[in-house]
Amino acid sequence: MPDIKTKCNSLTEILSRITTPHIADTMAKGLSKKFKHQTMDSAIKPLARQMKLCGHAYTVQCYPGATYAMEKAVAEAPAGTVLVCNGQGSDAGVMMGELMSTFAKQRGILGAVIDGAVRDVAEILELGFPLFARHITPRNGTFEQLGDVQQIISCGGVAVRPNDIICGDLNGIVVIPQEIIEQVAIGAVELEKWESEIKNLLLQGQTLEQAASACKKPVLKNV
Repeated sequence: MPDIKTKCNSLTEILSRITTPHIADTMAKGLSKKFKHQTMDSAIKPLARQMKLCGHAYTVQCYPGATYAMEKAVAEAPAGTVLVCNGQGSDAGVMMGELMSTFAKQRGILGAVIDGAVRDVAEILELGFPLFARHITPRNGTFEQLGDVQQIISCGGVAVRPNDIICGDLNGIVVIPQEIIEQVAIGAVELEKWESEIKNLLLQGQTLEQAASACKKPVLKNV
């Protein structure tokens, strides 16, 4: 039998191939009310349309414009994680730029989600490091205050705990609590298949009502 970490990584790989709307719908329509609203504020966007990420959260709590905790996270986060930073929605200074993004990618970090500001956009696009942020500004960051890592944070209006699953694409970012990753992965795959079947019938000339009634809607497991 695979251990818990191996199983979780396998489920994350499945989720990485599914769009965030299917993941969000799975939690909103099929799971308990506790996990209904797990989508971050839509103002947090990828720097480029093609950017995607899916991995375990390494959380960072920052003071506005103060990069100490981000630099600590870039140096310490394990490979295969996603940096998730509460920069308090501020554009007072950047949380990441070209140099930290380069270091993060070299260390195997999958990407970053910043509820705050970033810069050096052209260089980061060339680097190909998946970066989602609320603001873009040329302002530099400071070391005036510290911050912390691997604590429960709020990012984009959603509580994020260390090792929660972060899925992001052009549609936005969804946070999956680690304890329900299996139910979400199974439900999202089933939901994606159901919508694909409907789409194929629409392309054959059926109406939306006809297509939807012809395809059995998956029953999503409650948690």
